Amino acid sequence: MMCVVERAELPVPREDDGGVPDYAGRTHLQLRFRLRGRDLDPERVTNSTGLQPTCAFARGERRGGSRESAGWQWWSTWWDKQDTDPLMDQLLQVLGPYRSVFRHEVDLGAEATLSVVGEVYGVVIGSAEEAERRRYAWGDGSEPFEPFFASDRVAVGLDRDVLEFTLPNRSTVDTATRCPLVMARLQGLPAARGPPR
Repeated sequence: MMCVVERAELPVPREDDGGVPDYAGRTHLQLRFRLRGRDLDPERVTNSTGLQPTCAFARGERRGGSRESAGWQWWSTWWDKQDTDPLMDQLLQVLGPYRSVFRHEVDLGAEATLSVVGEVYGVVIGSAEEAERRRYAWGDGSEPFEPFFASDRVAVGLDRDVLEFTLPNRSTVDTATRCPLVMARLQGLPAARGPPR
């Protein structure tokens, strides 16, 4: 089994005018392409592509339900913006030339998954005064203020080139982003854990 896990650094919060840490705009995203299958040979995929996988394991090398399948994974670099287009460009540049290899593995029974994972940091805005101080628009004033979570909005772009990569491989496309609530004023603590493994 070979897995190289590179974790993103926790974001350094900005301090707003009131001295409260502000994590809004501190997004960390990564793209992960995975092949899994009972009869998948990760060494065959590595030899056919010439690419070094981020993680590869033979059947029986993992614990739990993963024991019954083998896997080959490629992970992009970490990206600190909510737009995923640069990650998709990296996918196409690195893996695109080998789509026929991945299609062959799918034809042999492997499952392909393309995931966007990471964390979207933000802060709970608890009052109209705080929203105004931080320059957030929260309504037209006709409704009473309701607390909200201020954060980036992740935009997953699946343009024609990305779809041409994923569809022939019958890839599942999913997202797994977490939004840790930063309530520094209540807890006096910095942000939660780092991005998922």
